[in-house]
Amino acid sequence: MDRLIHLAKVWWLTVPEPRVFSLGWGAAYLMLGCAGLLALVDPPQSLIGSAGWLPAVLSLGGLNVLGMFIAMVSGWCDFWKGERLGLAFMLGAAGIYAGLIVTLQLHESGNRWVQFFYVAFTLVVLGLRYLMIRWYTFRPREG
Repeated sequence: MDRLIHLAKVWWLTVPEPRVFSLGWGAAYLMLGCAGLLALVDPPQSLIGSAGWLPAVLSLGGLNVLGMFIAMVSGWCDFWKGERLGLAFMLGAAGIYAGLIVTLQLHESGNRWVQFFYVAFTLVVLGLRYLMIRWYTFRPREG
């Protein structure tokens, strides 16, 4: 048990400062990556019906998984240029999904606005993160 606690402390010290925010962004990226994996395994039927199987899988699944991987690895290394690329992939996936939701809302029965606003929230949060890191290639060093 002491070894496990020691490993947890060592890992915690490798997380970039501010650690709480780094873990928060990592958790957000991981959630989008999980959504992407689920879309790769079993894409939403509404998307398959409106866009086709391959576009649905590639846009929602592939872009999210690729973006999550790039953003998490780059963010861990404080390489913000790479994190911006990952954000662009995830923003693209969310934008495509939002567009398909609006198209379905306008042309089919049912209410998809709640789903749209959750995706729009994701767009805003990812966009804010992009704006936070847009000026730097790496995280600025203190001192």
